Amino acid sequence: MRKIWKMLKNYPELLGIGAVCILVGIIFLYKLEVRREYVDPGIATEDMARESTVDGFKEPEESVRYMISALQKEDLDMGLRGFPIDEKILGINVGEALDFLGEFSTNITYMPSEWREFVPVSSSEITKDYTEIFRSLESQFAGKNVTVEAVRALMPQKQMGTQYHRNSQQICQIWGADSRIEALAKLTVDGADYALPVTLFRYDDFWKTDSFEASLLEESGIFSCDSEKYDELTDEKEEEALKEFLEDSDKEKSREQTEEEEEEILPEEALLPANYVLYNTVFSQTPEKAIENFILSMQKNDLSSMMIYTDLYGEQDPLNQDLTEILIRQGEVAEQIQTFYYYLMGNEFAATENVSLDELGMTGEEISSSLELSEIVYLDLNNVLKIKDDEYAAFYYFNGKHYMSGFNMKEYGQGWKIEELSCASMGLDKGQVKELTETEYNKIIKEYS
Repeated sequence: MRKIWKMLKNYPELLGIGAVCILVGIIFLYKLEVRREYVDPGIATEDMARESTVDGFKEPEESVRYMISALQKEDLDMGLRGFPIDEKILGINVGEALDFLGEFSTNITYMPSEWREFVPVSSSEITKDYTEIFRSLESQFAGKNVTVEAVRALMPQKQMGTQYHRNSQQICQIWGADSRIEALAKLTVDGADYALPVTLFRYDDFWKTDSFEASLLEESGIFSCDSEKYDELTDEKEEEALKEFLEDSDKEKSREQTEEEEEEILPEEALLPANYVLYNTVFSQTPEKAIENFILSMQKNDLSSMMIYTDLYGEQDPLNQDLTEILIRQGEVAEQIQTFYYYLMGNEFAATENVSLDELGMTGEEISSSLELSEIVYLDLNNVLKIKDDEYAAFYYFNGKHYMSGFNMKEYGQGWKIEELSCASMGLDKGQVKELTETEYNKIIKEYS
């Protein structure tokens, strides 16, 4: 021992080298453990793995024909690719959207696009919404012989009107779109005449379907419409004027140049790039560990990993389950996570029920800017306590205040998952986070510890 001490005294650099080696060893072991626990958050079904054949459609008519083909085939994956999922998420202006609506609730819109970390949650929510739109209309086409006779702009003269155009521009600004148009498809369904209204957005050079309804019509979904009525609702000459009205000449020229170079593929036979996500699943050894991992993912601003600790599939293999059920469940979980963030960062105004902005005394931008993700690094998880049966509560210290949120847990043979972000025994609804005074915090901790 004396010899070692003497050597370190004569050669102090050896002490530094030894300390560096120990540090490297610790980092290596930590990375090994992280790698061992890491689960890739994304998975893909066989349908999702299909390669796309086109990047997009340069005419709204093509996008409509593509979507009707997907509905006829009852191909949800194909249909979802035709909706502007990524485009709307990345382009959304939440402040503008809230001002346009004039009211707020935690799930009245999606999360602000300026924080890319929110994309996994927003993607799941908007995919759920489009899944429900697609499936609700799909039943009107199932088992029927459908032919698309024509696709034209709906009431083109009205779409060029000052008030309509101003309103349309504001909607485009909310969703980050370049243009918007309402169209009407003329259909023959089992020999009878029908029509289908469609609203579309253009992003760069490509059009995508947003909904199967139009503000210029009371009807949504397919409705009975003979040729005479269809001609009254559309006008081919005015349609050309509308297209010129919506598009500037530079973009039109670039379209003419690229159209000659591309191989022509019929919209009905095309497949757009995949644009939605399925999340993996992971079990935890204890309910406390599942909650801790969920919060740790939040502290890292890793919302994809937050999703995988929730109960999306039970014990079943997600790849063997109905895609519709999976996407709707993912969207519901994402909505709870979004509510969680709004309550944590805006407890003084967060509400699950719609409240007018005038009543809140806030603008949409003020609400949107409250979601400051860079502050999450300062959140501390102080306790995770069992409240009753499978109900748990987590307690945080954040920005000088105490908070409490609920977790409803589910045990399977392989371990635990978060079934719901709620705790009825503590009066916490889905996703709600409650601010606590120091006295309230100490009382609850003492009672349930």
